[in-house]
Amino acid sequence: MFWIKRFIRFHDRQHPEAMRALEVALNALVFLYREFLSVPLDNLNYEAAHKPQKLPTVFSPQEAKAAIDNMEGEYRLIAMLIYGAGLRINEVLRLRVKDVDFGMQQLIVRSPVDDGF
Repeated sequence: MFWIKRFIRFHDRQHPEAMRALEVALNALVFLYREFLSVPLDNLNYEAAHKPQKLPTVFSPQEAKAAIDNMEGEYRLIAMLIYGAGLRINEVLRLRVKDVDFGMQQLIVRSPVDDGF
C-alpha cells in the first residue's frame, strides 16, 4: 500500500484510474492496473520481472564419498543419512531409534508437528 500511495503522490494525487501508460513504468504498477483496477495499459513497453533461477550446488558422488570418509562418529552417520537418504539436517536430527526399521530397510521421517513424544 505504501508504494501505491507514493505513486499517487508522485503524480500530484491523480487517481490511478485516470492515469495511463505514460505515467506507469514499473512492473508492480502494471500488476495493480491489470489485476485490481481492470484498466488496460495499451502500448506500454516494459519487461516483466523474472526471478533468476538459482540451481543448487551439489557434490558429485566422489566428492560426497571423500567428505564422508573424512568424518567419524555421529557426524559421519548424519552425513551418510543426509546424502544417502536425501534427508534434511532437521529430519536427521529428529530421528529416533524406533524410526529405523532394519527389516523393511525404511526410515520414518516425522514433521515438526508430528514429534509424538
